[in-house]
Amino acid sequence: MRSSALRSVPGVGRVWRKGWDTACRHWDEPVTTRLHGRKVLLNFGNLYPVTLRSVPTYNAPLVELVAQTGSALGRPVRMVDVGAAAGDSVLLLMERCPEMVERYDCVEGHDGFFALLETNLRPFDNCRLHHAVLSDTAGSERSLIRTHRATASAQGDVDVATTTLDAVLLDHDVDVLKVDTDGFDGKVLAGASELLDQASPSVIFEWHPALCRATGTDPLLAFETLGRAGYRMFLFFTKRGEFSHFMDGASNGGTALRLLEELCRTSATLPDWHYDVIALPPDSGISPTAVADLRHASKFVARRDLE
Repeated sequence: MRSSALRSVPGVGRVWRKGWDTACRHWDEPVTTRLHGRKVLLNFGNLYPVTLRSVPTYNAPLVELVAQTGSALGRPVRMVDVGAAAGDSVLLLMERCPEMVERYDCVEGHDGFFALLETNLRPFDNCRLHHAVLSDTAGSERSLIRTHRATASAQGDVDVATTTLDAVLLDHDVDVLKVDTDGFDGKVLAGASELLDQASPSVIFEWHPALCRATGTDPLLAFETLGRAGYRMFLFFTKRGEFSHFMDGASNGGTALRLLEELCRTSATLPDWHYDVIALPPDSGISPTAVADLRHASKFVARRDLE
């Protein structure tokens, strides 16, 4: 990862990528590195630190949502991170939103990622960790498997027990809810209907129609669930963290979403296209334009803090 800049050097990039691919096939042990100013354990081959350095706006919508929600509430927020993986989102917020988050509830269902999560976040008293596979009901779903080195997806060939976010977080004391489960976000949100109704948190989730299909999840389920809870204002950001467009859920959202779904699944010019979507609760006092403008997050650029 430290040598990742060589990818773009003429005559060297091809050799670097070949060596990287070979190493990823033969080396699967966690490695120690630095991320957001802290020493952490990550899976070898996890490109999050590399992406963060090369794409300054990567994950900026999450940073902005936390900052704007805290500003609207006038206090530090309580955040839930579903699909917490190795804890990278929490570490990002600790660095870029210092003292803006009172408590983190981190949910991760994959055994390997949960072990990394425990190691990386153990020093912090304001982090509560939950080892659970979430869905829309308490039952069973396909097991979580690593589709790449950073996260896991419900595409396994065995069934595992599931629960709901409503059952995991009985107090429903949440201000910001982040869901990133590689295509399973709709079912996770459907299992948080009580939380959405009672707490009305700001929500950010990954909308990846191709992975939704791979996990057997209706790509529109997340929007339908949020719509039933009264959410109407949706902000779409590209996978690079750049603002794309607004959508009013009370208008022709269904037609627009079906067109976007088709684009994401079939595009020949936008590889692996998907969005991070922010859903603002009604009467939140949060300015959609301020969130879209990334007014807080734009103060930061990706630091070369990987040693």
